[in-house]
Amino acid sequence: MNIKFFSPVLILLLFFTFSIIGCSADSVLSKGFIDGQIMVVGNEPFTKLALFDTTNRCYILECSEKIKNELWKKQGSFLRIFFDAHKQDFEGVILTVNHIEYIKQSPR
Repeated sequence: MNIKFFSPVLILLLFFTFSIIGCSADSVLSKGFIDGQIMVVGNEPFTKLALFDTTNRCYILECSEKIKNELWKKQGSFLRIFFDAHKQDFEGVILTVNHIEYIKQSPR
Protein backbone atom coordinates (compact mmCIF):
# COMPACT_ATOMS: atom_id res chain seq x y z
CA MET A 1 0.00 0.00 0.00
CA ASN A 2 2.77 2.48 0.87
CA ILE A 3 4.69 1.83 -2.36
CA LYS A 4 1.61 2.57 -4.51
CA PHE A 5 1.24 5.98 -2.84
CA PHE A 6 4.93 6.81 -2.62
CA SER A 7 5.82 6.30 -6.32
CA PRO A 8 3.40 8.87 -7.84
CA VAL A 9 4.26 11.41 -5.15
CA LEU A 10 7.99 10.99 -5.79
CA ILE A 11 7.52 11.33 -9.55
CA LEU A 12 5.46 14.53 -9.14
CA LEU A 13 7.99 15.98 -6.71
CA LEU A 14 10.87 15.35 -9.12
CA PHE A 15 8.89 16.80 -12.03
CA PHE A 16 8.14 20.05 -10.19
CA THR A 17 11.72 20.37 -8.96
CA PHE A 18 13.20 20.07 -12.46
CA SER A 19 10.51 22.37 -13.89
CA ILE A 20 11.45 25.14 -11.47
CA ILE A 21 15.17 24.75 -12.21
CA GLY A 22 14.53 24.88 -15.95
CA CYS A 23 12.34 27.96 -15.70
CA SER A 24 14.91 29.91 -13.72
CA ALA A 25 17.59 29.30 -16.36
CA ASP A 26 15.25 30.48 -19.13
CA SER A 27 14.40 33.70 -17.27
CA VAL A 28 18.09 34.71 -17.20
CA LEU A 29 18.46 34.03 -20.92
CA SER A 30 15.25 35.87 -21.84
CA LYS A 31 16.74 39.24 -20.77
CA GLY A 32 19.17 39.32 -23.69
CA PHE A 33 22.20 40.12 -21.53
CA ILE A 34 24.18 38.55 -18.70
CA ASP A 35 26.68 40.11 -16.28
CA GLY A 36 29.72 38.13 -15.27
CA GLN A 37 33.46 37.53 -15.46
CA ILE A 38 35.24 36.56 -18.66
CA MET A 39 37.33 33.38 -18.45
CA VAL A 40 38.89 30.80 -20.74
CA VAL A 41 37.77 27.18 -20.37
CA GLY A 42 39.16 23.96 -21.80
CA ASN A 43 42.64 22.68 -22.49
CA GLU A 44 44.97 23.78 -25.28
CA PRO A 45 44.39 23.64 -28.21
CA PHE A 46 40.64 23.43 -27.49
CA THR A 47 40.14 26.53 -25.34
CA LYS A 48 37.03 28.69 -25.54
CA LEU A 49 35.92 32.00 -24.12
CA ALA A 50 33.30 31.72 -21.41
CA LEU A 51 31.36 33.96 -19.04
CA PHE A 52 30.74 33.00 -15.41
CA ASP A 53 27.70 34.78 -13.99
CA THR A 54 26.92 35.68 -10.37
CA THR A 55 25.60 32.17 -9.68
CA ASN A 56 28.82 30.67 -11.12
CA ARG A 57 26.99 29.31 -14.16
CA CYS A 58 29.21 29.01 -17.22
CA TYR A 59 28.19 30.26 -20.68
CA ILE A 60 30.34 29.51 -23.75
CA LEU A 61 30.72 32.56 -26.00
CA GLU A 62 30.57 32.65 -29.81
CA CYS A 63 31.49 36.06 -31.20
CA SER A 64 33.10 37.96 -34.05
CA GLU A 65 36.89 38.04 -34.37
CA LYS A 66 36.96 41.67 -33.23
CA ILE A 67 35.09 40.93 -29.99
CA LYS A 68 36.99 37.67 -29.48
CA ASN A 69 40.38 39.41 -29.70
CA GLU A 70 39.25 42.05 -27.22
CA LEU A 71 37.92 39.45 -24.75
CA TRP A 72 41.11 37.34 -24.92
CA LYS A 73 43.05 40.39 -23.74
CA LYS A 74 40.57 41.19 -20.96
CA GLN A 75 40.37 37.82 -19.18
CA GLY A 76 39.21 38.25 -15.59
CA SER A 77 37.30 41.47 -16.34
CA PHE A 78 33.69 41.90 -15.32
CA LEU A 79 31.37 42.77 -18.16
CA ARG A 80 27.86 42.64 -19.52
CA ILE A 81 27.39 40.40 -22.55
CA PHE A 82 24.55 41.21 -24.94
CA PHE A 83 23.56 38.27 -27.10
CA ASP A 84 21.26 37.58 -30.05
CA ALA A 85 20.69 33.89 -29.56
CA HIS A 86 21.50 30.99 -27.31
CA LYS A 87 21.52 27.24 -27.76
CA GLN A 88 22.00 24.23 -25.55
CA ASP A 89 24.85 21.93 -26.52
CA PHE A 90 26.77 19.10 -24.86
CA GLU A 91 29.17 21.79 -23.61
CA GLY A 92 26.39 23.79 -21.98
CA VAL A 93 24.68 27.02 -23.00
CA ILE A 94 26.33 28.77 -25.95
CA LEU A 95 25.65 32.49 -26.44
CA THR A 96 26.02 34.35 -29.75
CA VAL A 97 27.51 37.66 -28.60
CA ASN A 98 26.78 40.90 -30.45
CA HIS A 99 27.97 43.56 -27.96
CA ILE A 100 29.89 43.89 -24.69
CA GLU A 101 30.09 46.56 -21.97
CA TYR A 102 32.63 46.68 -19.17
CA ILE A 103 31.51 46.78 -15.53
CA LYS A 104 33.76 48.57 -13.05
CA GLN A 105 33.04 46.33 -10.06
CA SER A 106 32.23 42.70 -9.49
CA PRO A 107 28.46 42.09 -9.72
CA ARG A 108 28.75 39.50 -6.93
